[in-house]
Amino acid sequence: MKDKIYRLYQENKNKEIDQNFLYKVLEEMLFKEKELIPYVKDCLVVEEKEPHLGNYSCTQKNITLNLEKINKSPKANILGIETVRHELEHARNMMILEKGHRDIESLIINYSLKDYALKNDLDIFHNINQLNILSLQHAIKNNYSIDPGERLVEIKAWRYMVNLLKNQRRSEDLLISRSYLMYSYMRGYQENDYYREIPTYQFLLNTRMFYELYWLEKQVKEKDYCLNTRLTYGLPITEEEYDKLIPQKVKLRKRKL
Repeated sequence: MKDKIYRLYQENKNKEIDQNFLYKVLEEMLFKEKELIPYVKDCLVVEEKEPHLGNYSCTQKNITLNLEKINKSPKANILGIETVRHELEHARNMMILEKGHRDIESLIINYSLKDYALKNDLDIFHNINQLNILSLQHAIKNNYSIDPGERLVEIKAWRYMVNLLKNQRRSEDLLISRSYLMYSYMRGYQENDYYREIPTYQFLLNTRMFYELYWLEKQVKEKDYCLNTRLTYGLPITEEEYDKLIPQKVKLRKRKL
């Protein structure tokens, strides 16, 4: 029996989706991952001209999905599923944050949600940092493009889409999903006049989380993280890995469609 979400994808090819499509996708995802249910207390589908596709509220623990924006895409069925998954991954980040572990994923999520963590006594560095929460909120917002938590949910969401469509082999939809996954991995690895920036390091520097930056750099030097880990969490990669291995990793021959 085919996956219900895959059936929804097939039934809505090349046409606009409705709010029931989004609700059904979310319902099926939560059915398979019941541990996330406490972190999704509500879901609201809106039709707005604002640029966002969706939003997850850490305080309210609810998801907002922008149907009008999603339907502007000719691949609304793909973008709709990816957007639901994206916001659900934000809920997963919240669940991981509350567990308070010190593995690399927990650290990255703690950096991304530092303002929320400080407010709610969830910061694993709370005995060391003396950060102004309002200034921190502003700095995090201004560094959205290299926010390691945003990178993480985007990567996971497009990984989900690639896995959903993997049996299609070389279909256009699979190629599109692989391309977006590749761009998600490349997000934040900007080349300046001197070197290629490391997105998570740059995020910590820009948000003045200097102790966290020192601690992370030390940990990265001590551990031999594989390419998948370094790409997923925005850690150092080589030029060869950026130019050649990322496309290979997502099974694309080059970086453009």
